[in-house]
Formats: sequence, structure tokens, C-alpha cells
Amino acid sequence: MDITLGKVAGAIPVLQQIKSKKPSFKIDYWVMRNIKLYADSYNFFIQKREEIFEKYCNKVKNEVAPEGSYYTLDKNGTIQFNLKPGICNEDFQKDMDELMKMPCDDIAPYKLSLDVINNSGDFNLDNEDDIFAIDYLLSE
Repeated sequence: MDITLGKVAGAIPVLQQIKSKKPSFKIDYWVMRNIKLYADSYNFFIQKREEIFEKYCNKVKNEVAPEGSYYTLDKNGTIQFNLKPGICNEDFQKDMDELMKMPCDDIAPYKLSLDVINNSGDFNLDNEDDIFAIDYLLSE
């Protein structure tokens, strides 16, 4: 299984969500180990994503983001980036794709058995799609 920066960036918020719900010790330990393992890669991703946003996008302030945001959500929940005038969307997308697909070859995540999850009454996620962000951290 190849782990990319995009997978790391998707997993961290879900792991933090699980941790905030005060799960069993075994699940909490699994979460803590993976958050620690991913911390440097996640911070690198956030830093580089911010650099890409600064290069290609304008920060727009609104009632949802008074401090400003590089993107907005349309009425369907689709992200719309606030690209600077004259910026080619393909160049922006190429840089974002390169960042998201960057391999993290040195990471060997701590896996948790599906049995532990299935037998735990305290493991639940806010969003059904969140399980897809961490499915590679689970074993059968």
C-alpha cells in the first residue's frame, strides 16, 4: 500500500475526530501512534499547500471566513478556488496533484483490527465517508 501526502492529510482530521470522542484505550493508542507517525508529513503538506494557495489564489474574506479563505463552497458543497486573475487552472491543479500524490515511502502505519472496531461501542464517525480516509489503517 502506497501512502501519499494526500492520504496523510485526509487521515489526520478523522483520527483527531476519533480521539476527541474519548475511545477505548486500544483505539486511543492506535490513533495516537498514527498521529505521531504522520505529524511531520502532515505539517509539511499544510506548509506546501499554503505556499501553493499563496502562489495561485486570492484570499477572500466573508462571513464564513472573516480571516479570509482561498476557496469557497458553492450551494452544492463543491469547493471553488479563488484563483488570481490570469492564473491557469491546469497549473494550479498540477501543483496540487503533485503535492497530494507525493509518496511517503518511509511511513509504516500502525494498523488496527476491524474486530476491535466492530466490537467497540465507542467507535463512530461523524461522516460515513470518513471511514474511507482511514480504511488503509485497518486490518482484517
